[in-house]
Amino acid sequence: MTEVEPSSAMRDIIAEVMDIEDFVLGPSQATLRARGELTVPSEEAFDLLESRLAELDHTPIMYREADGDHILAVESEVMAPTRALPWLSGILLLFTLVRVIQLGVQQDAPGPLAGPLDYFRNITAALTFSGVVLGVLLAREVARFLVARRHRLEISLPYFIPLPGLTSIFLAPFIFLGERAAFFALGIATRSVMPWGTLGGIVAQRTPARDRRTVFDMAVAATLAGFLVSLIALVAGLLQSEVMTIDFSQAFLLEGQSLGYRLVKLAIFGQWLPGGGDDVFISTLAMAGWTGLLLTMLHLMPYGSLDGGHIVYGLAGQRGIAWGRRTVVVALVLLSLVDVSAYGLGLLPVRITGYLGWLLWLAIIVLFRRDNAQVLDEITPLGTGRRIVGILMLVLLVLLFTPVPFLAWQALRPGPVV
Repeated sequence: MTEVEPSSAMRDIIAEVMDIEDFVLGPSQATLRARGELTVPSEEAFDLLESRLAELDHTPIMYREADGDHILAVESEVMAPTRALPWLSGILLLFTLVRVIQLGVQQDAPGPLAGPLDYFRNITAALTFSGVVLGVLLAREVARFLVARRHRLEISLPYFIPLPGLTSIFLAPFIFLGERAAFFALGIATRSVMPWGTLGGIVAQRTPARDRRTVFDMAVAATLAGFLVSLIALVAGLLQSEVMTIDFSQAFLLEGQSLGYRLVKLAIFGQWLPGGGDDVFISTLAMAGWTGLLLTMLHLMPYGSLDGGHIVYGLAGQRGIAWGRRTVVVALVLLSLVDVSAYGLGLLPVRITGYLGWLLWLAIIVLFRRDNAQVLDEITPLGTGRRIVGILMLVLLVLLFTPVPFLAWQALRPGPVV
């Protein structure tokens, strides 16, 4: 009996699904590459390759380029699960819990918080805000985990990103330089404040996903879960809120206005708000729901390993990744510089020349940027149903997009920031 060379056996297996134009053996037979044209549907081809190559301790990777279809046969040990870092996930979760609970205390405290002890005395007041925000994060990650299990994909525990208060960051270097410098720093802070405590979480794939449908499904599931929890909290909170005329002689914090948010207020109050100097003074529950929608919007941006990045990758492959990255960078830079005074739609007697917080968000997503992990089958398309869902997710991004997420109105400052 003659032993068959692994490379010859793999070539024969690949030839069952591809009209091979060239075949290259990699170093130490770790990788073999075949280029040609698939002769059977891509999903059927992958199923056959996966089962047959597993007998030779190899895993197939399929992708398409301008010169044709490509099939790689990679040693299966290369695809073994990557190392988990549960300690890092735990540390980031702890910091996120502390930050979100701190903001919950500030939201519902019956009086000013003079010192650390006041936070402990008012800890129960944090339950509404922090409970909803953490519930949104939990819903997102549970949905993502369940879909990953359904697709037999191993993922890491979520790595949450705690967000410090930018006001203190901007004020700290200037506060000792005198009143004029402090007002300058405060003016920047009021245009870039992001007091919602966290930017959500990211996960790492510990094993390669089978195809683009897998990462697409996880992104959509996380988005919808977080969106539904946020929307329920927002509607319930708005029902507890009331429309009032804004007193510009008082200091206050304005939440940003997205088209979707304004449509919800229209449905509940029968008014297009803000408008005519009126707006809803939202309850803590509504604020928590609004925060959840904002986090959903941030993660729907089509960049890298954000949910939106996975969605455009599912829709358009590598071209979608490149398009999404360029679009997000240009949009966020412009939003940090250009006149966005229309965001208030006549509510504020100031012109807002830019929201510098977008530069922070851009720096964070670039710093933590991870392109979509390699999937084993890049050729098989999403299918019509998933493509429709993907387009609806981009529509949801438009509805939730908030040009200026927050604006702190300082009644006693010497003049409006323009």
